[in-house]
Amino acid sequence: MQNAECSVTNFKGSIDDWFKQFGFERNVVVSAPCFSIVPMYLKTTDSFDVIAAWHARYNEDALQKWVVSLLEIES
Repeated sequence: MQNAECSVTNFKGSIDDWFKQFGFERNVVVSAPCFSIVPMYLKTTDSFDVIAAWHARYNEDALQKWVVSLLEIES
């Protein structure tokens, strides 16, 4: 699984431990200083899958719904 990561200097974090318990390992191929630069990075790459996850308590959150709608438009 390839990822774009923001502001993690060693490309490892607590999310890696979470993935590991399910037998997954990330392959971080780029690091960005902030998420706003990621779209530019993605426009210059080959095809990729978008996977988004959030806590269930945000299912009805207006901001969360807006972000998901943007992901649906782009994918």
